[in-house]
Amino acid sequence: MKKYWWVNQSTKKGYAQNKIIWAPEKNKQGNRVPHWDSLFDANIGDEVIHYTDGYIVGISQVIGKAKKASNPYPDNLQWGINGKQLTIEYYEINPIHKEAIHLNIRKDDKSVFDKNGHVKQGYFFLIDDMLQQEIKKLLEKNNHEAL
Repeated sequence: MKKYWWVNQSTKKGYAQNKIIWAPEKNKQGNRVPHWDSLFDANIGDEVIHYTDGYIVGISQVIGKAKKASNPYPDNLQWGINGKQLTIEYYEINPIHKEAIHLNIRKDDKSVFDKNGHVKQGYFFLIDDMLQQEIKKLLEKNNHEAL
């Protein structure tokens, strides 16, 4: 069964060109982080919503299972060298502001948003069904055919 994921990116730069989602193996304290390890839970055919700076900016389809990989960003080694990467086919979209997702849906969501409707701190989350349906409506409204 297809799953839908949400990735919080610090920037759009690099993701479309490299066609990957990369996360460190461990944090600076040497611990594994569940929202990084969840890359291993994504399967070929799953879809990913890309979010940055208050906007949904892209959609991708997983085309290769996550595997261990070195940091592909040589100018950004703050997270170390060892990590994992998921291979994707990325499609940039006309940005959709997070406020377009109804506040009640964001408040009720247990996957991506907190109880106040703000995006959770983290990286890669499984999206629950209610949120996925709302995002699908927004994409269709904006003439996107993903999800």
